[in-house]
Amino acid sequence: MRKRTNSLDNLIENELNELEQERNIRKAKWTHMFTKKYLSRPLILLFILHLTDQLSGITVITYYSSKILIDFNVSKDIAQYASISISFVRFILSILIILFYKKFEDTGRKKLLLISLIGMCVSSFVIAITFLIKEPVWINYITMAFFVISAIFFSIGLGPIPFLIISELFGLNSSEKATSVAVFVNWTSDFVVSSTFPLINVYYSIIYYL
Repeated sequence: MRKRTNSLDNLIENELNELEQERNIRKAKWTHMFTKKYLSRPLILLFILHLTDQLSGITVITYYSSKILIDFNVSKDIAQYASISISFVRFILSILIILFYKKFEDTGRKKLLLISLIGMCVSSFVIAITFLIKEPVWINYITMAFFVISAIFFSIGLGPIPFLIISELFGLNSSEKATSVAVFVNWTSDFVVSSTFPLINVYYSIIYYL
């Protein structure tokens, strides 16, 4: 019993020492994030990753999939089921990534990102082709299927990796500021894409029906 207590005391003491060391680390200034090469270069990479995250098309698929399908003569109920399926797939994959994190680690960040990007590019291409064809009606079900497939590819790479990689690119003295930049870029891009897509969609519809 005494041995277990001593072990616990040592563990707590080690944790307190680590916290003290972290507190004493000199934090990087905001100017350092943009002027020091060892910080600015990974910051540019982080910026590109989070920008790509939103420009990949997942924002449009998540927010507007049901409206897009309804515009292409899919019944409202089926369009809503498709939208729910996309969210459900992303939820399940998030859990699987947590459960099988080690296997994802073994696969490698670069490989997962490439698989994710290629899969989303192919899915977006197929979706664009089905929008142009429109007929017969069963083409719309291919569109729905590739909405879901696109969400799957996003969830295994572009979804989690831009956030996971922050701690690997930056040390304790700069990770807080890097995270702030990443979140800002991600949500600003999300806002821009989600706000401009309805306007682009209206413009496309006018041109298409002229």
